[in-house]
Parts: sequence; structure tokens; C-alpha cells
Amino acid sequence: MDMWMEPWVWSLLVTLMMGVIALLYASVGHAGASGYLAIMALVGIAPAVMKPSALALNILVSLIAVYQFYRAGAFSWRIFLPLAVTSIPFAFLGGTMTLPAHWYKPMIGVVLIYAVLYSWMRSFKTTQPEPKVVSPLILAIVGAVLGLLSGLTGVGGGSLTLRGQGSLANLFELSLVGRRWQAFDFNAETKVTFEPSNYMQMAGLTNFYNHLCWSWVFVTWDEKRNKRVIEVAQNDFDTYTSFLKDTAIAIPDDIESVWLRTKVRTRTYTYEYSFDGKTWHEIPVTLDAAVLSDDHVAQRYGGFFTGAFVGLVAVDLSGYGKEAIFSHFDYMEI
Repeated sequence: MDMWMEPWVWSLLVTLMMGVIALLYASVGHAGASGYLAIMALVGIAPAVMKPSALALNILVSLIAVYQFYRAGAFSWRIFLPLAVTSIPFAFLGGTMTLPAHWYKPMIGVVLIYAVLYSWMRSFKTTQPEPKVVSPLILAIVGAVLGLLSGLTGVGGGSLTLRGQGSLANLFELSLVGRRWQAFDFNAETKVTFEPSNYMQMAGLTNFYNHLCWSWVFVTWDEKRNKRVIEVAQNDFDTYTSFLKDTAIAIPDDIESVWLRTKVRTRTYTYEYSFDGKTWHEIPVTLDAAVLSDDHVAQRYGGFFTGAFVGLVAVDLSGYGKEAIFSHFDYMEI
């Protein structure tokens, strides 16, 4: 059994699994990014390593597949260039847009149902149709539509939608996705799109030990100012503290998404926000990292959990299940 714990065994298994994924995906003209990410997540590779690794593998496998199709005479520059020229910029444009859930989900359903029905109907044809000559203009329009749909629906990218449930002190109904603190010093960042309609709807980034000890930076609704705001709060056993209250940071009405970040530095940690993902503003609240430690929790609560986590959370105490869309989550050790 000890042999299976050896690093070289795990490296060999991961290499073999990656090879199988690349073979299967390339055989049908895909690159396999989702498969690579799944394998790396299962073996505990850090997200900061996963993303560039999956991208590099994607590019490599795609190039090999394109080369093989080209050698087999199944690749046409006349078709490829008009599609690529419009699909790439329109995919980028679509990726910058975030649709409301009541638009996003039906669009995903229509795209998937169409793909299934089209493939199913083609399976009944016993002869291949004669190839048609399509004008570059039509190909460019098709490329733009496909690129925009891919960007909008997250095909090739993706987002995480959390439906708001109970508070972080809730032991039963909780919408929380997190990962362990694995270093004394790290940054964690996310981008959230959230449209609360009352102060009981909240979504954001949390540093979490258990239901008794945690903190978070979150987007919620300010009933007095009648607009979205950013607040920081901490729960330390029986004491819940909202730090900003009436000075909570107002979110401009024309801002759709908010970037949130935490900086953990051994003994203390802070939260930051940004409205464009480039210019960051530190929130003037410094928190004690010891509150999220085994020793602190053990003083009043028997037993231990599994250490501190950082992650994404959505809360809706009003019971409407308000959804928050998280576009990414980055964890970077310093």
C-alpha cells in the first residue's frame, strides 16, 4: 500500500490519465480542457497551476489535432479564416457579458437541445450530403454568432452560480464552495455578479473555519440608501460584528460585477474590492487570523474541524434563493 503514496506513482497515474483524456477529446476534434481540470482538481493541484497548465495542454492538443486533420485533407483555410476572424473577437465580447439567470439558463438549454436534436437527426441519414460552397460572408456571420454564444454561455470558459440559502452559521442549508488555507501568506480573489433586492440577500468571499468562527466581504442591499453596498463582517463565537454599517461601500448603479479579494498575511488578513478588476481598494478592517485557528476554536468548542477555508458564499435569509454568479476564483500563495 505504501507504494501508492509515492510521488512518482501519482505522477505516472496523472500522466496516463492526461494521455487518455487527450486521446479521447482529440479523436472528436476537441482539446480536453475540462478533462484536464477535473484530473488536476482530483489530485489536489493548486488552481493557480491548473489554469495555465490546462491552457497549455489545450493549445498543444489542438495543434496536434489540427495538423492531423490537415494531413488527412479535412482542413480548409478558406473555411477556417472567415470563421476565426469573427468568432475570436465575438467570443471575447460575449465573455465580458453576464446575462441574468432568467436569460442565461434558457439560452443554455436551447443551445444544448439544438445540438442534441441536430446530431440525432443526422444519425438517421445513410448518405453524406454533397459539400456546399459557402461564401466567406456567410462563414464570417456564422463565426460571429458562434463566438458570441460561446462567450455568453461559458462554452470554453464557465462560471459558478450559487443559490442563496442559510447564513454561514447554519449547519444544514449552506451555499458555500471553498478550499483550505495551504500557506501562511496568500491572496484569494473572485468576481461576483449579484443583484440583491433586500438586506437579507448577501453574496461574496469568506474566510471560514466553522459555523462559529468566520468572516466575509459581501455584496448586499442598503435599505436606507436604496442601493447595493459592500460590507465586511466577522463572527467570533457568539459575537457577530458588521464593521462598516452606515459607511458600507456604495456600488455605482452602472457597475454590474464586483471583484473581491482577501490578503492573508500569517497573523492578520484584510479584504479589498475593485470595480474593474485592475484598481483595487483596501477596506480599512484588519482581522486576526488566530480566530480561524484550531487553538482558538478549541477554547470553547470541543474537537477540531479541518483548518481554515477561503471560498465563495451566497446567503438569502428571505427564502427566495437569490442567485449569485461567480466568474472565477483564484488562489495564489505568496
